[in-house]
Amino acid sequence: MALSWNEIKDRALSFSKEWIDTAKEEADAKPFLVEFFNVFGISSKRVGTFEHRVKKLDEKDGYIDLLWKGMILIEMKSRGKNLDKAYTQAKDYLHGLEQHELPKYILISDFDYFRLYDLEEDKIVEFRLNELVSNVQHFGYLLGYQKKIYKEQDPANIKAAELMGKLHDRLKEIGYIGHRWKIEQFHREAKQTTGLEHYQCRLNRSQRNHIAAAMLVWLSVKELADKTKKTVYQLKQGLLSDYLIQQMRNPTIAFS
Repeated sequence: MALSWNEIKDRALSFSKEWIDTAKEEADAKPFLVEFFNVFGISSKRVGTFEHRVKKLDEKDGYIDLLWKGMILIEMKSRGKNLDKAYTQAKDYLHGLEQHELPKYILISDFDYFRLYDLEEDKIVEFRLNELVSNVQHFGYLLGYQKKIYKEQDPANIKAAELMGKLHDRLKEIGYIGHRWKIEQFHREAKQTTGLEHYQCRLNRSQRNHIAAAMLVWLSVKELADKTKKTVYQLKQGLLSDYLIQQMRNPTIAFS
């Protein structure tokens, strides 16, 4: 079962404390990475290969500390080593990989500092071990989460996603499991029938008011839909049709 973000953050905090004094690449890299993947509930044995051998441009053998084919390449160095050189070394390894093996990300670390390179978007995230708990979301791709790009003028999208994530985690914490489909159904219906995503205001209070109003509308429509044995989509379409028919018969706005 997938871990919630709260569980991942708890594991990240424990991981940071346990490995705070780790320093040597040869002795500690493998167990460090095994436990790093465990933070996200992932078995490194099932997804990655340690010391993956590749041919470099100079025809010499190179060994990738960990390769998850098509996903991520990880290169570890002893504490205090130059991470820029480590990144150059990691990129040299790419020439020895097949097309389907090429990673989307490269992670470089000296056990204290982490650099995550997004090769598709050409972005870099850097943080220290004790900051991992605040940066676990950057590894959401390991769990299968797709990167979502929100328009700057649609802050309600971002706020709604954050609130739904918190709601999902909280439901799991209190033991409300086995209802994932219902939660997804609510999220979809709320977006498609109440205008949950369509809002331009940037003020946090206004965003919260809009989301709360959309949820109240969904509750009212859902209750009526259950009583009439209809779906929320049928009910909404019916309400609109009834209104249009009424207005055609008895317009409330007079046109000259």
